Amino acid sequence: MRKYLFLLLICCAYLLADCRKQSSVAPPTTSTNHQPIAVALTSHFSYKNGSYWVYRDSITGRRDSFYTLWNFTGFEYVHYSQDYGYYFCDIQINSLNIDSPSIADTVVWKYHMERSTFNALVLGKASYNPFLVYPFELGSGGCIEMHTAFTINGRAFQNVAEINHWPDKFYINDSIGIVKMRLGQSDTAPPTQVWELQRWKVVK
Repeated sequence: MRKYLFLLLICCAYLLADCRKQSSVAPPTTSTNHQPIAVALTSHFSYKNGSYWVYRDSITGRRDSFYTLWNFTGFEYVHYSQDYGYYFCDIQINSLNIDSPSIADTVVWKYHMERSTFNALVLGKASYNPFLVYPFELGSGGCIEMHTAFTINGRAFQNVAEINHWPDKFYINDSIGIVKMRLGQSDTAPPTQVWELQRWKVVK
């Protein structure tokens, strides 16, 4: 019995070592072989744990608190190549119904950054929004307007990109993040939800 137990322990140790080996592949050391995340992106959108945003739906009156669950930076090789790749950062944002805390958390979106592009998996949808090139530009990834000043409930925000991702529309400030969301709009009916930022705390 001890012999079999010893062999089992050896096998487990081998498998663990093999898994660690596969997950600890180092990125290339030559700067020309890897693409970093643009400094402007990480300085504006790399929200750490402790960040939160409180929104209110102006249609239903419901309030939700959105918060950073985790922030992860990694490296990915391109086309199975071991000498070229890029760094990326994923940030998962969850929500909590302030008025009914018993309601379970739901994944709302995940920010994804690589090179100089930014996108988000929104509201559990199966595909990413179009990639946005930062600094935001008209015609890039659904950006249909740049607002030098954008007002919500008497509070002014600067440099807000209006992103059309039908049937939803998002308004993104390049420091705070999403300040407004118009969801479920159509050609014949108004949006079903209009979430507006009330307060926030950003940790970078």
